[in-house]
Amino acid sequence: MSDAAAGDAPRDLGLDGLRGLAILLVVLYHAKLRGAGWLSAAAGAGWLGVDLFFVLSGFLITRILLEQRASPSYYRAFYARRALRILPLYWLLLAAVLVLPALGVFGGLERFWAPSSAHAGLWYWVFLGNLKDALAGGFQHQLLAVTWSLAIEEHFYLAWPVLVRHFAPRLLERACLAAIALALCARGAALLADVQPLMLYIVTPFRPDGLALGAWIALAASRLGGVSPLAARAGPVFGLGALAALALVSLLIARPAALGASPGLAMFAHPLMQTLGYPLVALGFSALLVGLLAAPAEARVRRAFEAAPLRALGRYSYAIYLLHVPIIFLAGPYLFDPLAHGWPPLAAQLGIWVQVLAACVLAGAVSWRLLEGPALGLRRYFPFRPGPDAAGIPR
Repeated sequence: MSDAAAGDAPRDLGLDGLRGLAILLVVLYHAKLRGAGWLSAAAGAGWLGVDLFFVLSGFLITRILLEQRASPSYYRAFYARRALRILPLYWLLLAAVLVLPALGVFGGLERFWAPSSAHAGLWYWVFLGNLKDALAGGFQHQLLAVTWSLAIEEHFYLAWPVLVRHFAPRLLERACLAAIALALCARGAALLADVQPLMLYIVTPFRPDGLALGAWIALAASRLGGVSPLAARAGPVFGLGALAALALVSLLIARPAALGASPGLAMFAHPLMQTLGYPLVALGFSALLVGLLAAPAEARVRRAFEAAPLRALGRYSYAIYLLHVPIIFLAGPYLFDPLAHGWPPLAAQLGIWVQVLAACVLAGAVSWRLLEGPALGLRRYFPFRPGPDAAGIPR
């Protein structure tokens, strides 16, 4: 997903590694095979990587907005930088899978529309594809299904900067916690009303947990003078949340039938996950984020997340997120299909993951060199100008 470092602060290599973990989980999930035993079952939790992205985005965006809230170019700089980060590759993907097939180029991509779909591509251009999919009761375009999470982040980017600019941080901290509580109540009510699970998973008002908790961490850390005091005060809560999330996810992986879960929707569509699970998962990833940020340079957790492979995945995570599904569809016919050569399921799964990840990193590097990097270079024309003392900015 998008790299949330919209300002010019030095990159935290550990956070690059955390992005790398998030995108790795997502790719392994979408490239998993059925019938690979425990490997397939474990990869079934990979969709949780999106929730890690949400926590990271909420934290990083809020930290930037807090640092720049007195800038006279606050809105102009923020939204221009977000557009430069997100739109070039996103629009290129939409042009490739929506516009060109309609013009007779890449006509084979038409098959990726759902059979009952109205081919309503406009929804994706305005970041409402998640709402369209939810109303239709299923993902309408296989190659664009992952953009639901991008739509949620865009909705967050529209509203949250205004709130950060005009309201005191202590009030915003309460608002973050209230958003999580209200969403939990809304999902519970929707389940009682028999709303279909996809609606609760991909529609913005139902999914503020990770973004709100990440934002709360940035706000609380700013008030307390850093992440280390926050870790000392809130560490037990984060730790308990992480343990509870791990227990729930493990149970849904190992014994889905015991909880009445169907195999295909055992995780994100289970009532326990869609009520308590989402905030617990956000707490678990928040524990990881706070622990990493508070760790000294020589700590094992920091060295692990600063490892070059994870950092490379993190650096290219936005392109990999948008492109990994097309790559997965192309890998079998155009690269190598281990199953067609008689490989046993476990070996085939590992072989598919290796080639898909290699192709994703290559695609990400090309995108970074030719498109994303040059686009980000234009941020110099949209600086956050130094402002006067924060007169008129609520404290």
